[in-house]
Amino acid sequence: MKLIAAATIAVSLIASTAALAGPVTKPTAKKVVVAKQYCAVTSEEIGSMGANGGSSVYKGKKYLFCCGGCKPQFDKNPEKYVKTAKTAIPVAPVSKNVKAAAKRA
Repeated sequence: MKLIAAATIAVSLIASTAALAGPVTKPTAKKVVVAKQYCAVTSEEIGSMGANGGSSVYKGKKYLFCCGGCKPQFDKNPEKYVKTAKTAIPVAPVSKNVKAAAKRA
């Protein structure tokens, strides 16, 4: 008799705990949104011309290019392009110690 009562209590506890937990749901995959990147010279989307044209760092920001022809134009006169650039990625400053170590290597 005690065994039946204990089993009944155990089943009741399990059922009430499951009811409190709510329905079981499957986790949903989160969408990752990747920001589009644009050429600092032509404003073309990076990759739209089939190849990555590299990048340049100017005043602590990294500017990207859609093709190899844009990088030299930017490097010649960066002030002309930074005003209209859609994408500028902040770059962490490099300490003097790291620069000195790189020169020695």
